[in-house]
Amino acid sequence: MQLITTRPVKTYLVVSTILVLFSEAAKFSYGIDVRLFYFVLFFNLPLLLLRWDWRLDRGMSFALAYLWLLGMASVLAGTNTAVLFLEQALGISVSVFYFYLFFKYAGWSAEELFEYYATVAYYVALIGLVISAALSYYRGEFVPVRHPMVEPAEFALVVLPAAYYQVVRVLHGDGNRKMAVVTAAAVLLSGAAIAIIGSMIAFLLAARGRWRNWLIAIPLLAGLAILVYYTNEHFRVRVDDSIQVLKARNIRDVNLSTYALLSNGYVSVTALKHHPLFGFGIGAHQLAHQAYIGHLPGMSSWGGKFFTWNATDASSLLFRAASELGFVGLFLIGWFLYRCHMSGSSLQADISAACITYFALKLLRAGHWFGPEMYFFVWMYVLVWRKSRCESRIREATGVAPAYSSS
Repeated sequence: MQLITTRPVKTYLVVSTILVLFSEAAKFSYGIDVRLFYFVLFFNLPLLLLRWDWRLDRGMSFALAYLWLLGMASVLAGTNTAVLFLEQALGISVSVFYFYLFFKYAGWSAEELFEYYATVAYYVALIGLVISAALSYYRGEFVPVRHPMVEPAEFALVVLPAAYYQVVRVLHGDGNRKMAVVTAAAVLLSGAAIAIIGSMIAFLLAARGRWRNWLIAIPLLAGLAILVYYTNEHFRVRVDDSIQVLKARNIRDVNLSTYALLSNGYVSVTALKHHPLFGFGIGAHQLAHQAYIGHLPGMSSWGGKFFTWNATDASSLLFRAASELGFVGLFLIGWFLYRCHMSGSSLQADISAACITYFALKLLRAGHWFGPEMYFFVWMYVLVWRKSRCESRIREATGVAPAYSSS
């Protein structure tokens, strides 16, 4: 019981957990994806369990109970399989529980942990920029920033919240300008379409709170979008192909990224039509994909492995949630984001908005239910909101309490 209370062990838990947030590339496939994150869980979870007081967070308990009950019901209803359900339910449950214990017993406040994450993200961004510059020089053409991730979009997903946080803290007079510039530049130079969209979302969040900021921000973003469209071929191709698909209602002759996203979008919309309330069940998007993808116009031009491209994760958590959880699940996700959102310009509000940038990109372009970083941001979002609410109640109570008098 005393082991977890020692400073070296707490430091190890914090360092290993934060570093593993950037470990998406550290995996290999052996039937399922085996990730470095799983090994960190294997070593760290027993250390945290030694400290556990057997209490569970009520909100976490309700969410996991709903997940398991809905999943079992989907298996009984025949829209899901036990293997697909258990694979996702176990992965989600262990990840959620791990980060619950981590935040509870790591010995650092949520703000300190986010600051440390943002610092590590700065060094990751710096390494990515150096590798990109070296490869660009060697190849004679620009190589987008993505290392140590596999894809530029993955890099942007994990680093953008730190970039937003660092930039906003500088704007509020409490941040490191060098770290803000380096991290933001790395996200933009990843070149991923989702990085550009995420940066626009971050820009709007930074302008929140005053209508005059919005009057300035919206025209600037419109101009930026036009500039990026005409100067970034990667972005322009995806926009043009997406518009082509929506106009022609045909998936033929588009780039692979657009095909993966919009074909899975078609599957999710069709799944909602057939199972609107609760979907196919957690983990069953690939079953919905098998059932409906053949009806999408233009599919005859996509053969072989591309026919099921990203069928397991839907290329988007929003699409995956739609097909697996139905309208009820989408409502619950939206309610969670709204309920725990913080406004203002406090440190907690800036962290909350930084988490929103992650959720926006995750919903748009990353469909894994338990990536290494996901529940770090989920718990961070919840905890800073709870802390702010608790502090607000204390201020209200002390403000209305009668002054003490000895007479």
